[in-house]
Amino acid sequence: MLTHVRRRSLVDDAIDMMRTEVENGTWPVGTRVPTEADLAALLKVSRNTVREAVRVLAYAGILDVRQGDGTYVSNINDPADAIRRIGEAKLRDRLELRLVLDEAVARLAAERRDFEDIARIATTLDALSEQPANLHDMLFDERFRAFHLAIADASHNAALGALYRLLASSIDQAYASGAAHHRRGPLAKTGSKARRSQPDLREHRALFDAVVQQSPDDAANAARRLLAPILAAAD
Repeated sequence: MLTHVRRRSLVDDAIDMMRTEVENGTWPVGTRVPTEADLAALLKVSRNTVREAVRVLAYAGILDVRQGDGTYVSNINDPADAIRRIGEAKLRDRLELRLVLDEAVARLAAERRDFEDIARIATTLDALSEQPANLHDMLFDERFRAFHLAIADASHNAALGALYRLLASSIDQAYASGAAHHRRGPLAKTGSKARRSQPDLREHRALFDAVVQQSPDDAANAARRLLAPILAAAD
């Protein structure tokens, strides 16, 4: 069956070419980019196309349009592009990154947790009285998500917490789109091997205890033991 292929517009091409000039250092941060007329000639497009491309890049935070002064490079990286690349990465790559982040937030949580953090994590741990039937259900279980987000918040690193939530959401979307119509996906295994590899409540308690006892190494190791089965099940 033929599918519709979206054609790239001249604005898309202009955006990509201008972004490349920023990323390869031709236009360093803080420098003024060529004028609208010069860009139109350089990119071989109309000034309206340049104007729209600049507007998009300004909205992304890469360019800064200063009325009466010109347009300057304000940032090398496009956050939207980074989000898109994460969303397009292979599921296993995203799970590996999740494992790295889980170890990082667990280590920081053990170093920085306060009494409020401990109480919040303990509350989410108490909710884990019953295990889901399989790894797929565990990943989507709100109780398990709440536990891991409480650990992430205890790291007291806003940037790391935001990245953690972004990645968790990206993984959720990947399974929602792939497993919704194919329920027996990589984490929907119901065999004995998947059940044996499933993290149990004792392992969650081990992570909680390591955070309470302020043992970063033990916390990182516990986080790895918790997430490793999910990564293995995705193979």
